[in-house]
Amino acid sequence: MLKKINYVMNTKQKVNLLILFIMIFIGSAIELLSVAGVAPIVTLITDENAINENEIYLLMGRLLGLSDVRQYVLALSLGLMFVYIIKNLYLIFQNQLQYRYTYNNQRSTAMVLFDFYLKKEYLYHTNTNVSEITRNVEIDAARFWDTVLYLMQLSMETIVCAVLVIYLIISDWKSTISILFVMVC
Repeated sequence: MLKKINYVMNTKQKVNLLILFIMIFIGSAIELLSVAGVAPIVTLITDENAINENEIYLLMGRLLGLSDVRQYVLALSLGLMFVYIIKNLYLIFQNQLQYRYTYNNQRSTAMVLFDFYLKKEYLYHTNTNVSEITRNVEIDAARFWDTVLYLMQLSMETIVCAVLVIYLIISDWKSTISILFVMVC
């Protein structure tokens, strides 16, 4: 399938697809940041002594003038809300670019096919069913670019899952392996 995609796409389309995949990796990093941002809040809620034991919390307290757990939780919650807002705006922008990319390319592919059929000889059109030409121009171009869109979305979700699993393995590998084992079996 990748050979077919490579054959149909021109250089500009391939470069734009690469840019979209780079954006997918950036989106995955932002997703990781939004998920990882919950852990410090939970830690502070469950263990109030973490403020005095963790260097990052001490530095944060000095920089922001925080003194008690409630202020820390409030500051971290506001920071996490900001991360979620940025993440959602970025994902909206990324999805808009993905859809614009696929539908513009779908239209241009259909126009190339239409032009191809217009330049065919008269005898070709007398021997070919019009519905077949219509299907090739409209439906096949749409299906191809829909497949490209679905592959981008699948790869985005796969990358996000992989990044989150790697994060979970790094943060608590025993629990992560146990949960993965239970999910597989």
